[in-house]
Amino acid sequence: MSWSFHELEFEQVEQWPAAAKSILFVLVSGILCLAGGYVFLVDDWSRWQQSQQQEGELKRTLMQKARMAANLPAYHYQTEQLHQQLQTLLTHLPSKRETARILNDISALAERNQLKLAGFQWQTEQPLAFATELPMRIQAQGTYHQLGHFIAQLSALPDIVIIDSVELALPDTLATSQGLNMELLAKTYVYQTEEVFTEP
Repeated sequence: MSWSFHELEFEQVEQWPAAAKSILFVLVSGILCLAGGYVFLVDDWSRWQQSQQQEGELKRTLMQKARMAANLPAYHYQTEQLHQQLQTLLTHLPSKRETARILNDISALAERNQLKLAGFQWQTEQPLAFATELPMRIQAQGTYHQLGHFIAQLSALPDIVIIDSVELALPDTLATSQGLNMELLAKTYVYQTEEVFTEP
């Protein structure tokens, strides 16, 4: 007996032919399986997508680490070079016993430039990681050019001397002086211990 889907009605499912009932059963079963599979697998699917993203991030991180590992010998070589340069620079720092020589150098520079040293005073020491900062306040009198030459020669001393600040002022009485008053803050550094920079 032949039949058509157009002739079938859902209200009379019990009267459908066996073939139509089988097709309906397969369709309903498929829909239920898909719905159940979606309900049970949606969390796993989300976790799988997250794991895919994490895998991509881990691959990128691994590539970065691999590049860093490949450059490790170059980094080690650069570290060795920096350590040697640091040791060379530290030899320019005076020890505490050489601070008197710095004073002599400053006095000689003032005399060479025909300046009158009005005062010299060590300021409070500032401990640093590998050295101690020794600020010094210098007061001198002279012409503008004399003071300029003195500052240039002071900053060119072999010890590390930093000119931090310079203040120029006219003297109180112009009749007694032809120059300027200068107050200068300079800094030198004293090497603390060599053990800090020994190789690990």
